[in-house]
Amino acid sequence: MGAIERHVPKYIVEALFVILGSFVIAIGFNGFLLPNQIASGGFSGVSIVVSALTDWKPAYILWALNGTFFLIGWLVLGKGFAAKTFLGTALLPLFFLLTEGLPALTHNTLVGAIFGGLLVGLGLGIVFLGNASTGGTDLIAMILHRFAKISLGKSVAVIDGLVVISSMLIFSVEKGLIALIALYVTIKVIDIVQLGIKQKTAKNVMVISRKEAEIRDGLINQLKLGVTRLDAQGGYSQVNNGVLMIIIPTPEFQRVNDYVMGIDPQAFVIVMDASEVQGLGFTRARNANDIAL
Repeated sequence: MGAIERHVPKYIVEALFVILGSFVIAIGFNGFLLPNQIASGGFSGVSIVVSALTDWKPAYILWALNGTFFLIGWLVLGKGFAAKTFLGTALLPLFFLLTEGLPALTHNTLVGAIFGGLLVGLGLGIVFLGNASTGGTDLIAMILHRFAKISLGKSVAVIDGLVVISSMLIFSVEKGLIALIALYVTIKVIDIVQLGIKQKTAKNVMVISRKEAEIRDGLINQLKLGVTRLDAQGGYSQVNNGVLMIIIPTPEFQRVNDYVMGIDPQAFVIVMDASEVQGLGFTRARNANDIAL
């Protein structure tokens, strides 16, 4: 029972993060992006384009897309993937539906792009803090990576780029360009929510702990991360210690930090920007998917 009591609150907190994050995304979508026809990538952007062509509600379009690719992802990527994406995949369209009566908060497309992108980025960052996902085009990106061996970052960029191009064709070139602004704001705000200001897309995380062996085994076997062990010596104590180095995408930091702190609350964790990562050695696996940074 002790173990359950320790873990249940964490699961509840993570679920609350997903609920809050999905709600914030819905406010940004219905308050800023949809009224100004700003399709800034993702399935939400697709829903704006399709809704303009068919008059279907964006929430129903999102449910159909998320549901379809959730099932495909479950079959292709496994149950571990499904468990992490189910709540966000189901809740986001629901909040889109519940907030569809929200009046447009601005009719200035540039203002809508900035504040819509800000709220969507804030919401996604909160969802990531809950170690979850809202599904969307990330599902397609993971499947593309699995079979086409295209990096996750490139897959997402290509898919979001196609959404923006489609918005240019359906609405106007100007609205497509403004959608790029919203997409940029979203990406930057996600980084800020995850790790603060001035963050890059990848992180070099260094861990120093007396429980180094246990942490190393967990990072490799449970989190499926590549780990490098460096030999170091304390300047004052002259004691030899191992330093663990992990290169990860920025959104993964919270998951790694929570795991390390769960094993050793006294661990020393250093986080540095990895502005450029090259080479086949810098890869990680998540839910049986090898994802190259």
